[in-house]
Amino acid sequence: MKFTIDTEKPSGWHDDFCSGCKSSSVKVQCSAVDCYASFCSGCQKKCVTELYGHFFICNMCAKGTQGFGDDFLKNEKNTTYTKQCVRNDFGSVISNSMNILMLDCGETSQCIFDNFRPRGVWVPNPSAEITEKLRNMGVFGFQQRLGYFLTQKYTVYDAAWFDYCSTYDGSNTGGFYPRHDLRKMWEYGFNRESKIVHLAVTFCKRGCSTSMDGVIQEQIETAKLNGWKAKVKHIIEYGQMYYVRFEAKIIC
Repeated sequence: MKFTIDTEKPSGWHDDFCSGCKSSSVKVQCSAVDCYASFCSGCQKKCVTELYGHFFICNMCAKGTQGFGDDFLKNEKNTTYTKQCVRNDFGSVISNSMNILMLDCGETSQCIFDNFRPRGVWVPNPSAEITEKLRNMGVFGFQQRLGYFLTQKYTVYDAAWFDYCSTYDGSNTGGFYPRHDLRKMWEYGFNRESKIVHLAVTFCKRGCSTSMDGVIQEQIETAKLNGWKAKVKHIIEYGQMYYVRFEAKIIC
């Protein structure tokens, strides 16, 4: 995989605290373009790879096209009443003129594609099998992880639903950080010509150090930093998961 290195990132662009432990001051910053991951000395060895001597690439960038160790195959949870309610909630804001970005294994994407008929449905997934399935159903499938996909800037979107199986805090060893994906989304992923954009996220509660209130507050603040006024429109909790949908407008 080729990396695009940003050698002139301005001071202050990175997070104040380590993306890994979220508590210590940072020492090493990822050198890849559009990546905000930064790590303390304690997390450095397990979270970054040295590249070209003094440049460092975080696991999130280094594993941009690698799978997660399983194929997220079809299971009975995708047909539950609650899951259908969640899909209908997101579908209620979709129109046929919209470009939609989805993160899932294909079943929700197919539901949105078949029932709500948006202009385009884009779905990154690192599994070759799932990517092929996505393309066969008519959506734009990319064999990539979401964070890596966003940095490619293929297009902009009017709505997005990231149905994470993980916690909001992500994984150091797995090399994925949902909060960084969402930061990219607010910065350059949404269509700024749209009057209103929609962002839905689904996270696991178990083992998460950031509360749902913390997630909501952080997303509203991140949106504001990037010129969006966001507010929560719907929250659904089911089992060990929660779903939150935001609506946002450009700040004039």
